[in-house]
Amino acid sequence: MRGMWMLHKRTLLRRLFISHLLLVIPVILFMGWYFSVSISDFYRDEIHQMLGNKARLFSMMIQPLLKKGEEEKIDRACETGGAQAQIRFTVILPDGRVVGDTERNPNEMDNHSSRPEIKTALNQHNEGASTRFSRTLETDMMYVAVPLQDDDGHMLAVVRASRSVSGINTTLRNIYNNITFVALLVLLFTAIVAYVVSTRINRPIDELKAGADRFAKGELSHRLKMSDVEEINLLGGAMNQMAAQLDERIHVITEQRNELQAVLASMAEAVIVVDNEGRITRMNKAAGKMLGINHKTVLNRSFPDAGVSQPLCDFLQEIFRTDWLLEREIVQGDEEPPLFLQAHGTIIRNEGAASQMPSRLGALIVMNDITKLKRLENIRRDFVSNVSHELKTPITAIKGFVETLKDGALQDPENAEGFLEIIGKHADRLNTIIEDLLNLSRIESDGDQREVERTDYSVRELTENAHMLCQAAATQKGIQIVVDCPRDLTTSLNARMIELALVNLMANAIKYTPERGLVALRAQEDEHTVSLSVSDTGLGIPKDSLPRLFERFYRVDKARSRDMGGTGLGLAIVKHIVMAHAGRVHVESKMGQGSVFTIVLPKG
Repeated sequence: MRGMWMLHKRTLLRRLFISHLLLVIPVILFMGWYFSVSISDFYRDEIHQMLGNKARLFSMMIQPLLKKGEEEKIDRACETGGAQAQIRFTVILPDGRVVGDTERNPNEMDNHSSRPEIKTALNQHNEGASTRFSRTLETDMMYVAVPLQDDDGHMLAVVRASRSVSGINTTLRNIYNNITFVALLVLLFTAIVAYVVSTRINRPIDELKAGADRFAKGELSHRLKMSDVEEINLLGGAMNQMAAQLDERIHVITEQRNELQAVLASMAEAVIVVDNEGRITRMNKAAGKMLGINHKTVLNRSFPDAGVSQPLCDFLQEIFRTDWLLEREIVQGDEEPPLFLQAHGTIIRNEGAASQMPSRLGALIVMNDITKLKRLENIRRDFVSNVSHELKTPITAIKGFVETLKDGALQDPENAEGFLEIIGKHADRLNTIIEDLLNLSRIESDGDQREVERTDYSVRELTENAHMLCQAAATQKGIQIVVDCPRDLTTSLNARMIELALVNLMANAIKYTPERGLVALRAQEDEHTVSLSVSDTGLGIPKDSLPRLFERFYRVDKARSRDMGGTGLGLAIVKHIVMAHAGRVHVESKMGQGSVFTIVLPKG
């Protein structure tokens, strides 16, 4: 099987084997063709001569009858003579009319002057012959026509003898089959002999090739057997020595490579190594994930061809130009939010022998994803700024009115009472902000420590409680609240926290919905989740504000939100309540058409 498989390769064995066959196959084909043609010609010549002799003998028999014009006797002579000789005789006059035939009634037969053999006999006064299909007898026939002349050389008639060649064709076909069978046997025998001879010639080289293949597959512990041929024996010894040396070196290199790959794969930092031409020679999985490319398919490709961003391409060029350690902050990607990377780059040098100058091998880039740190820094900065602003506003107002009262307004009872009411209002606002901050901190702490207590609770009862708590505010603005929840819908949750989230969402919906608007609270379930949605017919939220809507103190319209009494923490509280339940919250909104806030909680 192995030897036959090798025939599909361009090997020495294949070439030797094919060379033998190329020498033998044309000879066999030529001999088969020659014998087939010779036998066919022999048989057909024999039948041709026989028909010609029979036609001439029959001509001598009917010549007297032709001279007397006794056509009926001629026809009977054709029948009698044809039956005796098992040949079909046909007598045709010079005008082509048939006056006698062994098989058919002459009166029913066509004019035969156009038949090839008849035309030859009439025009050339010589024997004519042809082989064709007979419509009369519906078989292939061989025709031989001889001219019959009187003593003065006048043409009396043409006598045609014919015979079916179907039997001959059958005989020839059997002979051809026998010749083909013998030729195939000879070819098979020749192929076997050629293969055996070629294999014996090729076997030592084939063994060397098999050994080299095993070396190539990494089986360097394998050793080649020595051959009886001196040249091949020397070659095998050299290959065994080479394999031993390679085995030792590859073992050391493999250990070093595995250690390096393990280190790179376990690193959270992105590592990229490029050669002096700027082509990527190594990239770990973390780098591919950060850059959004396949770290396995970009090897040996330049930064632009691999789809690396332009800032990183510029950073690589700067590394090659400056030739020292560089550090840059790179923004990756055009989408929002972008990816912030802290990149360090340096040149890789080959520290060779002491007498040689170190050569530059390429460059190394190590990157850290600082996007989360950037985001946390921005959130912290915004949070400090917003808290300071939110607390400063009521404190400033309280301080101002207190100073006003000290300056003498306290002596004016009417104005003093108004000032005290304003101070109380700002104190209440300050207290509300502090309570919201404490609630938010408590929710975050419980969620992080997984201390949120859950029980199986009726979602219908939860929505009715939220409806009842928000009904008074909705009635003041003439807003209709619609609640749609199945009565038997229950799930595991913290009822107090989810009720707070729903109340915050509904309060916001009522607050930003014009008078006589509609607020809808709907609940539904599927196989794995329970969804609670609050929709309104309010002003809508701009698209660019949607990603930051659940941040602390973020306001779409700061002046208007503050006038309506909001602290800017309601949606942040909703977000952290849902996160503590391992759920998610999202919003859909169109300007002028309203918004839909949806809480999705997992079942169980």
